[in-house]
Amino acid sequence: MADDNYALTFTKINQEALTSTTLSGAGADLAGSARLDGGFAGLSRTLIDATVELRNLTAQQIQLRDVLGSIHEVLTSQRSLQQAMNDRQAQLGATAAGSEQKIPRSADAGDLPPRLLQTTIELDAAMVKLGRVEGLDSHQRQSQLVMLEKMATEEKVAAGGTTALDLIEVKLAAAKAGVGRPVDKSGNVDPVAGRKNLVDFTRDTGVTATAFGMKALDTADMLIGWRTSMSLERPETLDLADAVTVLGGSLSAPMADIGAILGSYGASGKRAGLSVEESAAFSAALLNAGVNRADAGVAF
Repeated sequence: MADDNYALTFTKINQEALTSTTLSGAGADLAGSARLDGGFAGLSRTLIDATVELRNLTAQQIQLRDVLGSIHEVLTSQRSLQQAMNDRQAQLGATAAGSEQKIPRSADAGDLPPRLLQTTIELDAAMVKLGRVEGLDSHQRQSQLVMLEKMATEEKVAAGGTTALDLIEVKLAAAKAGVGRPVDKSGNVDPVAGRKNLVDFTRDTGVTATAFGMKALDTADMLIGWRTSMSLERPETLDLADAVTVLGGSLSAPMADIGAILGSYGASGKRAGLSVEESAAFSAALLNAGVNRADAGVAF
């Protein structure tokens, strides 16, 4: 008789062996039943093990899906940040070049000119320093940066070549010098008024730098010197800047030199009874006569 093997899970039943067995009917039934029970028990254990493995696999798939979702959110955030940087760099590049050339918004960071990347790094670093001095949070720093970038495009500021980075440095110098710290009779500092004063001083510096043909930071130092040495407020400082502009043009005296003399020796002229405009006129007259800045100081 041919061999017919029937596989029942891990148990094999030999058909020939069963038909040739001479066991009694009851004994044979019990033996066959025991074999079948053993086979089904093995199958049950296998199914239980498989079920446990499937549950573990399902749990791992859920964890993997969560991880992939987190990675997707991070990548989306990074793309949004990179897009914002590209947009701002494109705007800065167009402003600095004074042309209509635009950098594609979809440009990768590696495709951007190194000069624009360096400008962005310098702007961010300068804003961090300014934020520490003024006590600005990240949102306020960003708002200030947007405002200063816009200020740098104003006609009277941009005409002198003053950039947003220059204006940040001017504002930082003014903040360190205490320009933006108005104190009331009780000795309390008004932070809102102080920030407005700093913004006004920064714009005034940009305009004066254009009029005097000076660098913005040098102009800021000059105006700070006027304010501190001659105890001037903003209106008086602006009037003096206008007077220097007129005198420089009429007497062919360098406005930067007139301003420097006033910053160093204006207090002496004030103690002698001269108004700030008279001190400016005296400085311009000395320079027009060929007197250098050092000798002009001796004259004061």
